[in-house]
Amino acid sequence: MRNLYIVLTHTGTLPSRLIRAATGAHYTHASLALDAGLARMFSFARRRVDLPLIAGFVAERPGEGVFALFPDTTCAVYRLPVSDACFAAVERIIADFYREYDNYRYNFLGLPLIRLGIPLRRAHHFVCSQFVADVLERAQAVRFPRETALITPSDLAALPGAQLACRGRLADYRDSCRLRRRLGVAPTVQRRPPGRISFLCRYGGAFPAALPKYMPRTGSPGAAQPSQARGAGRRILRRPAFLRKRRKKPHLPQKDCTFGRFCII
Repeated sequence: MRNLYIVLTHTGTLPSRLIRAATGAHYTHASLALDAGLARMFSFARRRVDLPLIAGFVAERPGEGVFALFPDTTCAVYRLPVSDACFAAVERIIADFYREYDNYRYNFLGLPLIRLGIPLRRAHHFVCSQFVADVLERAQAVRFPRETALITPSDLAALPGAQLACRGRLADYRDSCRLRRRLGVAPTVQRRPPGRISFLCRYGGAFPAALPKYMPRTGSPGAAQPSQARGAGRRILRRPAFLRKRRKKPHLPQKDCTFGRFCII
């Protein structure tokens, strides 16, 4: 069994605020991810941050593009278990989208018709939730009761078999995944109110949602518990290599040695 991830977000851009005002939905954008870290996440959205009308099939990543401009983007990640054959079919379908990347466009005409219940199918045109629903139905992962052109992010959240993995800020989810990869542990999501995501690690304690600037020197899974270690209560931190100050070598004056705009003699 493999897992697909349905990611529902609300960025706070002007189009997303208009959609929320028209539909009353909490989340206004849908994406389909193939891994828990959301490194392979796909949808239909703007291709340029400054021009919303230039939109189509895109590969999204947390912390980049529009998500970088709106760090308070809220999200809900749903885990959908599927068979290996279904997962391979989803990969093939997304590869087909990649091959015809330039032909796909966002279905701006069909967006207002979803509210009216009128499905508008156009060749190579999708809205975000329609894309997710179409891929899942073509891969035979889910059967929808109506046209995929009428599926909304709220319908994707109510899919049978979809399990809520977490809910909160997208930036917190990204930082928690980074922390998990650095520590090499398999954490479980601790359910908390929206706005904060934290993970429970094997060696005790709930780690903060944001990635700390400095990693603890003693923190391997096999190490002693922080409360049992010597000097408990003192936090020993070590700067990452790219933040350590490098010693500057003294520049010895040499004859006819050009240094910038000056000449040292």
